[in-house]
Amino acid sequence: MATPTGPSETEALRIDAALSALHMPGAKRSWRALAQDAALSGQGVPAVIAALLETEVHNRSENALRQRLRQARFPVTKTLESFDFAAQPSVDKATVLALARGDFVRAHHNAVLVGNTGTGNPITTDYPTRPHCSHA
Repeated sequence: MATPTGPSETEALRIDAALSALHMPGAKRSWRALAQDAALSGQGVPAVIAALLETEVHNRSENALRQRLRQARFPVTKTLESFDFAAQPSVDKATVLALARGDFVRAHHNAVLVGNTGTGNPITTDYPTRPHCSHA
């Protein structure tokens, strides 16, 4: 029998099984806490369902971003802020920062950068695109 703060054990098993079958791991991890919070605050079923789906959407977005970053095979994590433009004067800081804004990504254009060994190619090509992986 369900309690005022949550479902019965049978209901919980059914929910877990359904979320597993639907491949919703984020929702499976969080539904109990969401249901208990909703019951304690007097929220109805639609509020619980909305919170559960929002949790799953967030979880999937995070997983998709991690997957895109893994597929991009970026080298070790660095930022443009850590790049010493003064030590590499052949790298045009204004151009790199313009690329980092991502206008070319939003416009569905490509950017090709070519340079000699040791001129900062990874930091100037990979890192400006890293933040834009989440907008795919």
